[in-house]
Amino acid sequence: MQWYYRRSIMQLMKNSTAWVLQEGDPLLEQLLAFELGISPLVARILVNRGIHTPEDAAFLLDPRPERLYSPWLMADMDRAVERLRRAIRMGERVLVYGDYDCDGIAGTALLVRVLAGLGCRVEYYVPHRVEEGYGLNREALDWAAARGVTLVVTVDCGIQAAPLVAQGRAAGLDFIVTDHHEIAGPLPEAAAVVNPRRPDCPYPFKDLAGVGVAYKLAQALTEDAGGPDPLCLALVCLGTVADQVTLTGENHLLVHLGLEELRRTGQPGLRALLASGGLGERTLSVRDVGFVLGPRLNAAGRVGDPRAAVELLLCDDEAAAVRLTERLEILNRERQYLEARIFAEVLARLQVEPDLARDPVLVMAGSGWHPGVIGIVAARLVEYFYRPVLLVALEGDRGRGSGRSVPGFHLFRALVRCREWLTEFGGHAG
Repeated sequence: MQWYYRRSIMQLMKNSTAWVLQEGDPLLEQLLAFELGISPLVARILVNRGIHTPEDAAFLLDPRPERLYSPWLMADMDRAVERLRRAIRMGERVLVYGDYDCDGIAGTALLVRVLAGLGCRVEYYVPHRVEEGYGLNREALDWAAARGVTLVVTVDCGIQAAPLVAQGRAAGLDFIVTDHHEIAGPLPEAAAVVNPRRPDCPYPFKDLAGVGVAYKLAQALTEDAGGPDPLCLALVCLGTVADQVTLTGENHLLVHLGLEELRRTGQPGLRALLASGGLGERTLSVRDVGFVLGPRLNAAGRVGDPRAAVELLLCDDEAAAVRLTERLEILNRERQYLEARIFAEVLARLQVEPDLARDPVLVMAGSGWHPGVIGIVAARLVEYFYRPVLLVALEGDRGRGSGRSVPGFHLFRALVRCREWLTEFGGHAG
């Protein structure tokens, strides 16, 4: 029976993936070969990987820190830096408010480290995925105001939170929004909104992760002091790879530099994380970050309390770091179990209802699904069926969904077309 089940599923998935040989662009290949002094074969490989300009190729072939773009090219960066410097000067209490995924966790730890190093009275807040949901929420902002916070700096969230920012301002809070998600609707009325995807932002690279945007803010803040601590690049690498943004252009350079810092880091939290993944004595790769380190940090936000992961990245005590990694290991095993259970349930339902798998977009919902892991399950289903997948974890008469897409289908724009049925949404093309 098990053999028949597996065979039927494979028949269902047959022809779901197509291999397409890229033909290249001879004129563009000649241009790159001439400008860079490289062979036509290398130029073709670059073009086929989406690298179409000498500048983009330089990020890949000659990755030096000097090639990073100036943070001052980003819209509102001057306003963000001025507001933070005033907060530091006046002794204001500043709250870094991050997302609960690895990108937001890494960006939160990065900004807390940088601001604390500048003498800022800084603390952080990361919402619980199940209990609070994504992004800013009114209860957290009320909590911040009651603690005497006067400035909230978001990381990897906030661009879709104009109403909540307005409510927070009415309660006496000021905001700096740093985010990288797609924009649909008015910008929040904040002291600064730093997002390379703003239509009016001249920053030349639009695909930074949330931690990458936070790093740009850190660069601008510490420019007079020679730039941020190199440890920040290791955090940028973690968040950028885990968030699965495109690893071209400036992202490639940031990850390249970050891997070097991650290899030689002496920070106890990162060292413990590397050891827990069995990576303490080996050369690190992007795959190690994406499949070993990232899932452990993400597990805290998916099925537990994301503060454990932030604490690890801020930890300077070896014994405490080991205890935190042990907690993350337990959460990661729980995440793996929940993911496998939901994945098996989806495949079983598709076995009974095979027409679902033939829809151009696969949409399924289930009660009892953990909302923290359905995104990973959706990604696995995309690999199987090569079509956009959206899964919804039902909670009474409402549901929390997560989706993954394929090249050529802009998932965020699809959700915009469905917005009348959604209480809130956000995300990326994929």
